[in-house]
Amino acid sequence: MKILVPDHYSKEHIEKIKAVSKDIEVVGLGVQKQFQGFHALLYKFLPLTLYRKFAPFLHKQKPVYKVTIDEKDLNGPLNDVYILLSSWIINSDILANLLPFLPNLRWIHSTVTGVNHLLCPDILNNNIQITSSKGVHSVAVAEFVLALMLAFSKRIPEHIHLQQKKKWQVLKAGELADKTVGIVGFGNIGREIAKKARIMGMKVVAIRRNSVESNNVDILLSAEGLQELLIVSDFVVISAPLTKETSGIIGEVELRTMKKTAYLINISREEIVQKEALMRALKQKWIAGACIDVFHQQPLLQNSPYYSLPNLIITHHSAYFTPDANKKIFDFFLTNLKRFITGDELLGKVDKKSGY
Repeated sequence: MKILVPDHYSKEHIEKIKAVSKDIEVVGLGVQKQFQGFHALLYKFLPLTLYRKFAPFLHKQKPVYKVTIDEKDLNGPLNDVYILLSSWIINSDILANLLPFLPNLRWIHSTVTGVNHLLCPDILNNNIQITSSKGVHSVAVAEFVLALMLAFSKRIPEHIHLQQKKKWQVLKAGELADKTVGIVGFGNIGREIAKKARIMGMKVVAIRRNSVESNNVDILLSAEGLQELLIVSDFVVISAPLTKETSGIIGEVELRTMKKTAYLINISREEIVQKEALMRALKQKWIAGACIDVFHQQPLLQNSPYYSLPNLIITHHSAYFTPDANKKIFDFFLTNLKRFITGDELLGKVDKKSGY
């Protein structure tokens, strides 16, 4: 049985995969991003800082991805590849090009929690199982959200700003106790956020498409209850997956519905919140502030208008990234690999129709 693995994994990772079973063979998958014409020249020869300044123009030209396999540059079907270990470099275009060469592929595991980048039509219309690393980072991300709520409440960014300007000013700080956190997306991360918020004495309002029992929620709403959640929340946390249903669900109407003293914390995907509406909300003080952890284009361009907003905290896709984050991700895959071999149900299964 062969497993297709992106070639950025180390020899140590490969040996750990092989150690699961003597019948496993690992095939290396190479992915190279290629540009054309003027774009290709600038990408190749400009320093990264200058390239990013030109990027608003350059990224109008989509890159082309070249995929290679270490056996023979995809010159025939790999009939005995049953598993694809997908990582951040794999997208739907790459998958669409790969699938014809993998007629017996049965399982794709994504080391990335969100899988919207993988759901091409060919994947949606077949029986290939998809799993992701959802749940692996719940504690880390929930702690990160709690830290942000404390930072906003205790006005930590303002203290740091005063320190940098060598100014002394006593600032009144709020408390989390008796405040309300509204959680949009009540999966593994959302439930962990609720658990920690309740420890701080907060009230919890949450939205989830499917009802779920929880001891840490005061009010559990359906998707139709978004306005109700926004009205009562002092902190609104976006922890929903990016799907057709969630894309752009937070716009001008929703931001104006929030309290002027409220904060928006997005640790999911940038596209769930309409960018221009959020920019206006922060500039015109419809809300007190916000944090964005994940952006559609990463790294964020140096000329991004986000950098000019004093009431926005940018956290560089770091909510999950603890010292052992990558080890946890890989260990989760190894656990699933053992379950696949023994025929047990896989963990972290993705419902391809719902997108998460």
